[in-house]
Amino acid sequence: MAPKVTVEDIGRTLSVPPGANLREALLDAGVTLYPFVAALANCRGHGFCGTCRVQVTAGDDNLTGRTAAETKKLRKRPDLRLACQIAVRGDCSVRTLP
Repeated sequence: MAPKVTVEDIGRTLSVPPGANLREALLDAGVTLYPFVAALANCRGHGFCGTCRVQVTAGDDNLTGRTAAETKKLRKRPDLRLACQIAVRGDCSVRTLP
């Protein structure tokens, strides 16, 4: 069964393949992930820029663990994750553009 990702701030639930990259799944579904100019100037999912931040509100245990890139970019915000570094293994809920 395909995991469900609920994007709380827009009230939308997406079905994604198991192991899908969260950033790619959100962008493929037309979800706005990047604020302002970051939509054009981002690292394209390599974890360098930190602009694809999301707040996981439920189902954190259904996502892959925090990476070194996340620890480095988000050290002052442990409540956030980088969507580009997350593989979805089960149902979860997120907020974009926190």
